[in-house]
Amino acid sequence: MNIGIFGTGSALRDFLSMLPPQHIIAGLADNNAARHGSNVEGHRIHSPEALVALKPDFIVIAARAADALRAQLIGLGMSPDLIAAYYPSYSQMLGAQVNADIIRINDKLGLGLPLAGIATMYLWPEAQGAAASGVSEDFVRRHAMRLCAERIADRKIAGSIAELGVYQGEQAALLNRLFPDRTLHLFDTFEGFAPADVATEARAGFSQAALGDFQDTSVDLVMAKMAHPEQVQVHAGMFPDTVAGVEDRFAFVSLDVDLYEPTLAGLEYFHPRLTPGGFIFIHDYNNRRYAGVRHAVDAFLDRTQAPAFPLPDFAGSLVVMR
Repeated sequence: MNIGIFGTGSALRDFLSMLPPQHIIAGLADNNAARHGSNVEGHRIHSPEALVALKPDFIVIAARAADALRAQLIGLGMSPDLIAAYYPSYSQMLGAQVNADIIRINDKLGLGLPLAGIATMYLWPEAQGAAASGVSEDFVRRHAMRLCAERIADRKIAGSIAELGVYQGEQAALLNRLFPDRTLHLFDTFEGFAPADVATEARAGFSQAALGDFQDTSVDLVMAKMAHPEQVQVHAGMFPDTVAGVEDRFAFVSLDVDLYEPTLAGLEYFHPRLTPGGFIFIHDYNNRRYAGVRHAVDAFLDRTQAPAFPLPDFAGSLVVMR
């Protein structure tokens, strides 16, 4: 495709580093007339009018003023369907659209919810399975996991992978794709919350967890989602009873059990077996619905002084390391 690019700064260089080689760059545009006629990365800079006159098949906006530059190109006769912003988070119009409901809730109900942002640092230009084919329900968590998976591979950190709290297997399927050559241990009752754990929640006032929550799952349902099922070992039943016979050390662990007792049990089992440089992702640390998770994690960290850092993902995860 013959493309034009509006913008000559750092976003241009970022975009060029990911552009497939079969595309031809017709030219660049900049509103600074002093730059017209010069070159960046071997490509000539034109006025916006001159770039449109070159009749490119498509124009990419690689600059911060996305809304104003888009309007400028349309005013010069470029079809809106042939214009796209490389960093859509630079669009104030898109930001207002994304945050319209948050603003409405704050205004009507007197809340102070923070406005949402859009994460658009494109770390990987290639498609990556389901995470790249649709909208991820938790961009920050999924891509933080992917970055950690790459770090584990690059630094040759040894160990298996595990998830405690599998439910219907969406997260397990991601781990199976991120670590295709490693054993993935899946621990879950596959019957929902256990009575003793629910009783602890009620007694301590941690949550309103109830028997029957998360019971709509099965081993077959989970395994059907695995891209590499030969790497998966399922341990059905009450944790930590189900660790009998498991002698592995671990490079990456996902804890997503929602409640105080299994969260604490998971940390006490997995952290001593975590390879130095490995990660434990704990879901729901900042989720007010399941306050027991935070209490369990804080009790463990106070005792062990293990390093940890929070994520601003949908459920407020915390990552513990060694």
